[in-house]
Amino acid sequence: YYGDPAQATYQRDISGQMTLFWENCGYVGILPLFLGIFGFCVYCTRNSFVRLFGLMATLSLLLTLGKYTPLFELLWKCMPGLKFFRFPNRFLLLFDFSIIILAGFGITFLMERIKSFKTKRVVQVAICALIILDLFNFGMKHNPTISPKTWLSEPESVKFLKKDKAMYRIYSFGGDESWSMVHAMSKGWKGDLGLYAAHRGVMQPNSNMDYGISSSDGYPAFAPQRLVTIHGFYRNMDNISLYKHSMDDPLGFAVPKPQFTKLLGIQNVKYITTFWELKSPDLIEVHQTRFKENTMPSLRVYENKAVVPRLLCVSKAEVITDEAAILSRLSSPDFDPYTTVILEKTLQHQGSKDTVEDVVSLPSAGAAQFTAYHPSEVTIHAKMNEDGFLVLGDTWYPGWKAFVDGKESEIYRANFIFRAVSLTKGERNIRFVYAPMSFSLGYWISIISLGVIVLVMLFGNRVLSPFSITKGL
Repeated sequence: YYGDPAQATYQRDISGQMTLFWENCGYVGILPLFLGIFGFCVYCTRNSFVRLFGLMATLSLLLTLGKYTPLFELLWKCMPGLKFFRFPNRFLLLFDFSIIILAGFGITFLMERIKSFKTKRVVQVAICALIILDLFNFGMKHNPTISPKTWLSEPESVKFLKKDKAMYRIYSFGGDESWSMVHAMSKGWKGDLGLYAAHRGVMQPNSNMDYGISSSDGYPAFAPQRLVTIHGFYRNMDNISLYKHSMDDPLGFAVPKPQFTKLLGIQNVKYITTFWELKSPDLIEVHQTRFKENTMPSLRVYENKAVVPRLLCVSKAEVITDEAAILSRLSSPDFDPYTTVILEKTLQHQGSKDTVEDVVSLPSAGAAQFTAYHPSEVTIHAKMNEDGFLVLGDTWYPGWKAFVDGKESEIYRANFIFRAVSLTKGERNIRFVYAPMSFSLGYWISIISLGVIVLVMLFGNRVLSPFSITKGL
């Protein structure tokens, strides 16, 4: 009714909003659906499991409808943990599971009434074959294939970025809009898959990891709230103006405001990849990938002149505790991330000030460089010209520990989402290590559990045999 994404006709839901086919589709096959209904009807009065799965199917279907039924809103407000689920349509998983279980009961009922062994086998094979053919016919067009050589090859934008050996991050601008453009131009997944291959060059969140390139954005299952907040802040349409050259222009051009490029720069974003034309004094177009005429716009790579190194030594600190005020201060024109760090905890530190008015720009407090950089451990050598702070442009998160010259030091939440440690004048060796208590606890619980399982497998019969319920029979 709403179209087919394989042909780029599936666009919007009944509220007029963009929606995802694979989130809304819970197709289990025609035969399993009828067998599930049949199984429930014949066993509901005599089997508690059937009643349980029938109830689960009914409730999950109602929850799947989300705001279109009062049940979901009621549970959303009253049931702890339900707010962690972003999409109510994912309750389709429970509905599908329940229908499949009920279909099994339906098949069981039919098989019990067939006396001939051969007839029973023929019916079983026929049911399985019909279900497989139905699901294969439905799903085949939604799983297109493309040459591995084409899909796994490096796009031109990636080749260009890899020439820069410095440590930096990228940001993919307008990737959702350009993907929708490609989806429409290709006429869906059954159309020109070469356009999808060309779109890889924009490196939408997570796909950048295929090429070993860091990104300020991501698509995690659970994202720290601070990251969500700052991404929402600089994506705010007040910070970006969008225009079209003409009505036929699939995308157009965008004019980011200075606070947009500055906040990206503070996150160590040196390059922006996009199919949009960006117009900003802070951005320089350094690469362009052109595609065949009349196919799609050029893929552009912009260098952000407002980029800030991932590692900095600064001499001053401002203490601001309000989140909105921190973001406002970070994006303000007079904030200099090269000399000042914003902390959220008052501390006594030589050379630091607690108020914006007292902070002045001074020469660099020192220099620092990475000696090792790994996901769970970072080591740094710093030479401080004066007392100050080392700012590491990696996410602040519970479980990280810092050691300065072998002694544990407090990690401050810096510039809203990053880490900082206090350093005194002189040469210092700093080590950040991710060692949360939860990981250690889980590790030892797993080791002990594994040991118990091994012991039970080796000596279980000997220990438990006196208590066997079959003893004496």
